Amino acid sequence: MTPEEYWAYKAFTRDDVTERALASSEVFMEYRKAELTREDHIRRVNAESQEKDKQETLKAFDEFERKVVSSSELKDKFRKIKAHLDENPDIAAKTDPNFIAGINMLDLEG
Repeated sequence: MTPEEYWAYKAFTRDDVTERALASSEVFMEYRKAELTREDHIRRVNAESQEKDKQETLKAFDEFERKVVSSSELKDKFRKIKAHLDENPDIAAKTDPNFIAGINMLDLEG
């Protein structure tokens, strides 16, 4: 093992003695608290952002569905697309799964 490999190994692996030494350091403890607080904040912000994105996507889908349902021409086209994909699984396999899921979610019967 070369000196570089040894120090890389030491940097990424810690034994109990190293952990106890770090845990007893006041500076390290303050750093650790700050890092945990920062990580928690980032997780909360990401969760809020994801929830907001989901709500916006749902709203956009609802608006799109209203447009499709209100137009008999669009409704017929989506029915034909859905029937075609149902009859031809090889084409459906090549189609974006999100598109197929979206068509299946549309209320085309009403």
